[in-house]
Amino acid sequence: MRKMRHGYRYQLKDKRDQFGQPTRYHYAEPVEYADGSTIGDCWIVDRDGNLHPGYNVSPVPFHVGQLGKGRRIA
Repeated sequence: MRKMRHGYRYQLKDKRDQFGQPTRYHYAEPVEYADGSTIGDCWIVDRDGNLHPGYNVSPVPFHVGQLGKGRRIA
């Protein structure tokens, strides 16, 4: 099974917010301690890495199955 990698930005498979509406914040960046995990905390960001204003205080847990392809950012 695939693992999360710190320093990567993953596109979320579901590109809708909690209300089912499309959102530009459909990317996740794993926190440092989630590196190598299948379930880990991630920051919710847009394509440019800007934090979601409603989730900027605490990262959100994700399973790697919820994440699409990642690209290196650091």
